[in-house]
Amino acid sequence: MENVAVEIDPGVVVPRYTHAGVESAYCLGGSAQLSVKGQPDRMVKAGDSFRCRPRRHTVRKSATSRSSSWTYTVEKDKPLATNVAE
Repeated sequence: MENVAVEIDPGVVVPRYTHAGVESAYCLGGSAQLSVKGQPDRMVKAGDSFRCRPRRHTVRKSATSRSSSWTYTVEKDKPLATNVAE
């Protein structure tokens, strides 16, 4: 396992994607809307964390007001994310 840091600029919408393993994320700063297939959308902000099951979800984040920073724990030598068709 390894940690990966990601920053999303304000107003950016990340295309839908999935992970090979469990997505464990922690918001270091800013805020974003989290959309997980089969769940209601929710706002996540600095200090919030979430987990999503592997290969069973698609998510989209749109940073608001300022950039948001995230850390993910992923399996070593696996891609961080794989895009999913809309």
